[in-house]
Formats: sequence, structure tokens, C-alpha cells
Amino acid sequence: MYLSWIILVACTIWLALLGFFWGLHNGQFSDQNRARYLPFVDDFPEAGDERIVWKGRERYVYLCMAAMLLFFFGAATFVSITAGP
Repeated sequence: MYLSWIILVACTIWLALLGFFWGLHNGQFSDQNRARYLPFVDDFPEAGDERIVWKGRERYVYLCMAAMLLFFFGAATFVSITAGP
């Protein structure tokens, strides 16, 4: 009965670790000292009607992640409902 939820949690942790190591490999955490001074900076761009531009590969990665999330939640729910007591 709980196997589907354990699989869901394991897949979620795996995806989180994959995202963390991707960010580490691409230098997302390289400038940690910059973040502590961001509240004191006044030169942030004004919010406007800027649209998010989805670049080629990025769009498919996000869509794949959303599809995997829906699939795993659906599979876990289905197995929980049909497993019985």
C-alpha cells in the first residue's frame, strides 16, 4: 500500500538531487557573497510587461518535469486506490 508513495518520494529526491548537481555544475552557487548585499542595491529593473522567453531546450525540460510529476502523482494515487486494505 505504501510502496507507491515510497517510490514517489524516492523519485522526487532523485530529481531534486539531479537539479542540485546540475546547478552546482553550471556555477549557480559560485557567487555566494553577492546575495548578502542584494537588499541594499537600488538598481533593480522595474517590473513591466516583460514576457518570459522560453528557449528551445529549456521549454522541453520544464514540460518533461511537469509531465513526470503528474505521472508519478497519478501512479501513486492509482496504486493507493486499487491496492485495497
